[in-house]
Amino acid sequence: MTDARFEVVVIVSLESSAARVMAMADRLRGWQQSGAHVAVYAVAAAIPALHALRDFADVQPLDEWRYAATSHSVRLLLSDRLAADATVPALRWSLIPMGQPSNEWAPAWRAGLPDADNPQHRALLSEFWRFFNAAEWQADGVAARLRDEARRAGGIGIYGRGMVGRISRARAAAAGIRTLFWVDSNPAARGTNDDGLPVHTPDDAPDGPVVLAAGAADRMFAAWSAAGRSNAYGLSTLHLAARVAAEPELAWQDDAMARPGQYLALMGALDGDASLRVLEGVLHFRRTLNDRELWAIKSSHEQWFDPDYFDAALIRSLVDCGGFDGDTARAFLRHVPDGEVVVIEPDEALATKAAASLSGARATVIRAAAGAAPGSTWFAKADGMSGALGSADDGVSVEVPVVRVDDCLSAVAQMIKIDVEGQEAASLAGSRETLRHTPFVAIAAYHRAGDLTDLPAWLQLHGAGAIGLRHYTGLAYETVAYTTRATPLGEQ
Repeated sequence: MTDARFEVVVIVSLESSAARVMAMADRLRGWQQSGAHVAVYAVAAAIPALHALRDFADVQPLDEWRYAATSHSVRLLLSDRLAADATVPALRWSLIPMGQPSNEWAPAWRAGLPDADNPQHRALLSEFWRFFNAAEWQADGVAARLRDEARRAGGIGIYGRGMVGRISRARAAAAGIRTLFWVDSNPAARGTNDDGLPVHTPDDAPDGPVVLAAGAADRMFAAWSAAGRSNAYGLSTLHLAARVAAEPELAWQDDAMARPGQYLALMGALDGDASLRVLEGVLHFRRTLNDRELWAIKSSHEQWFDPDYFDAALIRSLVDCGGFDGDTARAFLRHVPDGEVVVIEPDEALATKAAASLSGARATVIRAAAGAAPGSTWFAKADGMSGALGSADDGVSVEVPVVRVDDCLSAVAQMIKIDVEGQEAASLAGSRETLRHTPFVAIAAYHRAGDLTDLPAWLQLHGAGAIGLRHYTGLAYETVAYTTRATPLGEQ
């Protein structure tokens, strides 16, 4: 009996594609043995070469193929018809949970067909279907619930009085949502007043919705729940409820619906089950805004220097794009005391702090923005925590130089770290020559909705092997993609 959740459809319109399909026969057989339905439609000239598939697959003439709606939850389409670029091998696979087959595809020659015996592959495919199915999208409903509860309560509380909490208060206010009180886990803060708002602990906070506004949101939730409280929401829910255009939450669904093949390509590019679990958790969170999905994949290792990827014995130099006050460079030098660092940071005050903190080390601090081409741009210090590109007309931005990583180095860099508030793609474009010789890249993959897929795709296009994926906070931020020399999925 077939598994109604899965169907694998293979389209062979070129006789020359038959050999590639036969090379994947074991994967196809695995799907059939797992209960999925496997169907092969081929041109007449190719059918004899596919004869061995008949013991587990329906092999039919190609003119029998008609796209139609399916009762299967997930349909994998493996086809040479999806290959538009004649310069690359012809076989592709795509996910078609609804509508017509998409020209967004993953290369089957590189990624292989998903493995039916791998529970992470099956879980991800099921999540993909839900993610791209509008009826399964829950995030907007969660955001609406926060808005409704805030309206009934007259506002919200914010758990966390740090930089993230204060930014959250300002963004809520811009959307007409009042902040009524702070929550702080420290008992000594109870009964105090901060910036015009009373401070409560979880035990004595007023009723009403509370937004968890710090990277330690998982610990905050535990304290809130231990006090018998409910109505806690993550920061992404506030951003979506308040329609904060500066944050990626508003574009998550549109990006996924428009480009499903990019997510399949990422699945095929990842280096193993741990990275696949991170991808599944991030996608599940984006669809549901259930913060527990992020807490389940949160790494206990050090961001940027995760021992799953970083090897201090092999990496002796770092280029840090978006160097802030030198914190990542200092961490690198703790791992590699005799190492060398180049810090690129556009904010003048932060670049000055970085230079002072790195005095005496083998360090160069460049006050500039990393970009695709030399020139200048407008830069705004954003909310006291991180900067972003601004404009000449906003009244707060200053003009800063733009440099290419390729033009900043006198020697080959062994590690590039990029965390530049949404300008990661431009920084990569200005690092093409450096990346030809750089064995290790760590890049923030969350500032824009498409970064999770686009940045790994760019790295692979420019020579990276498989991609590692890790997540480091209890919020939707600090998902990092790592380059790795591990054997790509499907070639193992």
